[in-house]
Amino acid sequence: MQVDDAIEVLTHADAMAAAAQRVRPPEGDDPAPYLLLQGLATELTLKALLLAVKGRYPRVHALRALWGDLPEDVQERVLKLHRNQYRSFHSDASDGEADGVLLHLVDAAGDAFHMARYPMEHPVRDVPDPEPLRRVVRGALVGLKDVAAAHSRLGSGRDEPI
Repeated sequence: MQVDDAIEVLTHADAMAAAAQRVRPPEGDDPAPYLLLQGLATELTLKALLLAVKGRYPRVHALRALWGDLPEDVQERVLKLHRNQYRSFHSDASDGEADGVLLHLVDAAGDAFHMARYPMEHPVRDVPDPEPLRRVVRGALVGLKDVAAAHSRLGSGRDEPI
């Protein structure tokens, strides 16, 4: 069942995100280990969403490619969740501004996993944290009716907020 597979991938993604938080560096320290785990967690979360809505995901690491493979209605659902979260900090932000922030993150952090694996070849200090993207994608995933039911039936192993 593709929903159960999506939940399994999400469980791995949540474990990676938790590990990333444990190695989150203080300001000025090397962010590569954190970005490696957070980039992978974000990639797996996108793949779990793709598995739930399309039954498959492409074998790529680029977040922008995974985002681009999402159906338009699913992208819109993710953007709507992000708008709501973004407006809790920027109450008068337009849809375009909020969407632009998330889409910039998709693009700018798009190769975070690849770049963090080779920090001597890429300026990883300039890579934005992909965690906000992971959180809204996760929220869209667990908000799907079939996934929400399976998530509670299987138990996620983590009570992570959306």
